Amino acid sequence: MIIVVLMGRSGCGKSTNEKLFEDLGYSRIISYTTRPMRVGEQNHVNYHFVSKDEFRELIDRGTFVEWAEYNGNFYGAPKPVGSDKYVAVLETDGFKQFKKMYGTQVCGVYIDTDKNIVVERLNARNNMEASVVASRNQEDDTKFAKAAEIADIVVDGNGDIPTVFNNILKGVLKWREKHDSEYACN
Repeated sequence: MIIVVLMGRSGCGKSTNEKLFEDLGYSRIISYTTRPMRVGEQNHVNYHFVSKDEFRELIDRGTFVEWAEYNGNFYGAPKPVGSDKYVAVLETDGFKQFKKMYGTQVCGVYIDTDKNIVVERLNARNNMEASVVASRNQEDDTKFAKAAEIADIVVDGNGDIPTVFNNILKGVLKWREKHDSEYACN
């Protein structure tokens, strides 16, 4: 089994790259969240949208490998079931929990993107208010301060999506070759 974990600031392209992994046959680990659905999102497709009470019940049942609070909402990644190739978008703490549970089956990818580029992308996304963008950037400064140190792969996220995704794939392939002896590759 391989689990590719994508990490990075809001607006770095994690979700877009996650979809590209799905196109290659990776199963997405669909997280649970208490945040409201955005326009165009679908329940059980983008996230499993639940209430805070339902989220607490899932914690109590041991559903999650990890869970966290971000911008006042809860997010939790469930244990993977039924495939041998997964992709997930997580924060650094989530990556650490997956790595602790699944070891070298987990490949952490940090998409290192310049703050100015992220601000441009966030401003273009759903006409976000400047205060929301600033708040996310400030929280991301803390959450991803050491991401490059703990990730297995660091890619430059400043380019266009095809270039960034190609660099992620190259990194994952090199990482898999290095760890071939530790698990069966497909």
